[in-house]
Amino acid sequence: MGIFNTESKHLVETILLNTPSEDDLNSHFELIKIIKRYEYCCGWTLLIAPDHLPKKDILTHHNINLDKVLIVHKKHCTDILFTAYQGLRNENCSALVIWDGLINQSEYALLNAKAKSVNTALYLLNKNTHDQAIVHH
Repeated sequence: MGIFNTESKHLVETILLNTPSEDDLNSHFELIKIIKRYEYCCGWTLLIAPDHLPKKDILTHHNINLDKVLIVHKKHCTDILFTAYQGLRNENCSALVIWDGLINQSEYALLNAKAKSVNTALYLLNKNTHDQAIVHH
């Protein structure tokens, strides 16, 4: 009889299947840092129109409190600027995260000014370089 019984083999398979890959972890690194930074602040961490992030299993693996994260997916967001501005206007966001290429420079300047006026951190993540953040507070 082998060391592993059927139940043990199933447990090992489950652990391996549910463990995020290194690429998945790297691609979520900046986003996880942002969410963790604002996890205990009043207000939401609002993610606007992410294409490839976040993956729920990666966030739960890092003990992210998903009750404090609001995600507006691209398919439900016809106007990125309007959605982001509305999130800031309601003054219940501690952080707003947008991915580059979704807004232009003048739209970013508008959002940055509004974010500063309501004391919300604004992040622009670069989807092409493992989400390295451009941060403006």
